[in-house]
Amino acid sequence: MLSVRVVGIFFFALILSGCGAKLILPTPVSLSHQEAVNVVERAFMEQAEKHKPANIELTDKYVLLSYGVHTKTKGRGIGSLYAIHNTAFATGSSSSISRVYAKNKRIYFQSMYSIKLYSKRRYFIVLIKDESGRVVERIFIYSKALANRFVSALMYLKGEDSSSISQY
Repeated sequence: MLSVRVVGIFFFALILSGCGAKLILPTPVSLSHQEAVNVVERAFMEQAEKHKPANIELTDKYVLLSYGVHTKTKGRGIGSLYAIHNTAFATGSSSSISRVYAKNKRIYFQSMYSIKLYSKRRYFIVLIKDESGRVVERIFIYSKALANRFVSALMYLKGEDSSSISQY
């Protein structure tokens, strides 16, 4: 009875492991500075609509992702209804407070501790993690060649040799 349970758990784990993303080792690509900038911009902007930023800006220290202007509104209302001799009277008041802000995300190259490439079904995912292991950004790419170039471009802009990718 125990061996059947162990075999069942093994097959269940095997089935679950086939559904996730698989870590793959990127192939280093040699890039110039302008090529690296172009590859990073292209990879971010070619993501699916729900993942891509509205704008991207690259400096020598960070990548700035802009997701547009967002509005948060809080409101409240009070109303009352009075009936006097077959006539209804309604009164009310409301107030709201709106806050408009730009939603931006700044990713510093020196804070990119880990850059890993995964494959999942027909696309590739690049995970950028900080030193504590927190995922800073996920980039979804549909081409393996672009995914490899993207990882190499990040390494170049970070100031590291792309041949050291294997340690990530």
